[in-house]
Amino acid sequence: MYRVMEPPDKEDGQYYFVQKGAILANDFFTESMFRKNWDTPEEYREFLVRETLDYVVIEQEYVESFQTNELDLLQEIVRRGEAKVDYEDPHLMYIVFDVRATTKN
Repeated sequence: MYRVMEPPDKEDGQYYFVQKGAILANDFFTESMFRKNWDTPEEYREFLVRETLDYVVIEQEYVESFQTNELDLLQEIVRRGEAKVDYEDPHLMYIVFDVRATTKN
């Protein structure tokens, strides 16, 4: 289960994931994405568990467009050892977080 966070009008990454057989946690279009600022890493972790997510893919342009704290919280749960970075684009355009350790406990 993937949460693919892209900037508005750029759902090409979501399309690529679906083409490869991934299941998206959100609807295909950015308008339907659940986005907010969470108060604590624990609140965000509860969201990840509730959505039964395995991976969160977040683009830097998404962070800049919506200015949520999701990237910061992902990085915090990585620091805590509750998730890991599975892939980081060499140009720092996007990061793939493996959150299975967070959601399966």
